[in-house]
Amino acid sequence: MAARTAVDSPQDLGGKLDKARAGYVRSGEFRRSVEYLPQAALECKSYYEKWAFATANVLLERGLISQAELDAALGQPHQPANINFHVGDKVRIRPENSSLRFRKPHIRTPGYIFGCSGTVQEVFGYLEDPESDAFFNVSLPKQPVYRVSLRQVDIWKGVGEGYAGSPTDELQVEVFQPWLEAASPTDPASQPTSHSHTAAPVQSHSHAHDHGDHFHEERQEVEQRAVELEDAGDLSALSLALVKICLEKGLVTAEALRQIVEEIQMAGQQGHGQKLVAHAWTDAAFKARLLRDGGSAAAELGISADGVSSKAGITAPSGPLSEVTLKVVENTDAVHNLIVCTLCSCYPIPILGLPPPWYKSRSYRARSVREPRVVLKEFGTIVPEDIKVTVHDSTADTRFLVIPQRPAGTEHLTEEELQQLVTRDSMVGAAFAKIPAAPH
Repeated sequence: MAARTAVDSPQDLGGKLDKARAGYVRSGEFRRSVEYLPQAALECKSYYEKWAFATANVLLERGLISQAELDAALGQPHQPANINFHVGDKVRIRPENSSLRFRKPHIRTPGYIFGCSGTVQEVFGYLEDPESDAFFNVSLPKQPVYRVSLRQVDIWKGVGEGYAGSPTDELQVEVFQPWLEAASPTDPASQPTSHSHTAAPVQSHSHAHDHGDHFHEERQEVEQRAVELEDAGDLSALSLALVKICLEKGLVTAEALRQIVEEIQMAGQQGHGQKLVAHAWTDAAFKARLLRDGGSAAAELGISADGVSSKAGITAPSGPLSEVTLKVVENTDAVHNLIVCTLCSCYPIPILGLPPPWYKSRSYRARSVREPRVVLKEFGTIVPEDIKVTVHDSTADTRFLVIPQRPAGTEHLTEEELQQLVTRDSMVGAAFAKIPAAPH
């Protein structure tokens, strides 16, 4: 009874359920919530257990109850998690069948790293849980986010012919804490770096499993179906219809829509990225600030594009939330960086403008993490074997900018002239900066 009192009085709860009976919850919503149950639960749970699950989901999505209220009634704390890992810690990405609150298809952890081990490179702080963000009026506590580095040879060990690039090549990606666990001493990430590895990541690539309390398909099967449907049909009619409806209902005005389109189309023409790179080439202190906090450094040059914020404010669970973090990485004599977003083609539009079609293509998104050196070669970018290739898989919370290496013999050029050597592709890592023309 105490748990119920902490949530609602019987009268209040009855009032909310009256709203549901009055039409606030449609029967289709209720049926869909039952169908959302894992297959094993559908087969073994009782009739009323399924009703309880469906009712909770519908009430949460409708906002008739809150997640905090439900957690309190269940005796579960509705508080942000503590930061469990630190830079240098060896961690393992949980497999897809882990018992997390929300299930596929909205999972913000790329399927190809499930079960793989890596090393924490950076603790980003706290961000809103993106998997609860996919549900209307469902909110979970902010979760710690970590940037994790994984060796390519470990990711692709036992998959096809393995990884064909350099043993030093790596991939970096942000992972929310619920998807991480401490790596065991036998995991590849816990072993000293070498050019040969015998341990394979704990992951499967071909079948579905029944784990007793739930049923799941392998993540790559879910992703593959999404890819197959990605280009199905002509969606221009749907886009036009959505614009028409939103205008008619007053959800957006024609002028506001025009301004948004203009800002996106003009972003790449304003040369924000070129200005940042050229200034970083000529000012070492600025470059250090840019690498540390891209949003704040960009603001120093008057570049304050909407949606790109300083990292300040995401380091505490109660702090304000940054919209997007601008992460800047630098190409050097030791490392070459390549940017991709395997999940949804995230791209720094306020800095570079609209992404090119190849960046959004299925081919680039799939192959750049599997065979980055081959993809780079197709762009005419040959990276020597002794230079490490680091692939950065972007997320909904981070946008990337690469500082390409400054071409030799450009010491005499002004900052404005240096900007002409910086291309969009070089700021994604797909190409090198242009070589200046020889003086006549």
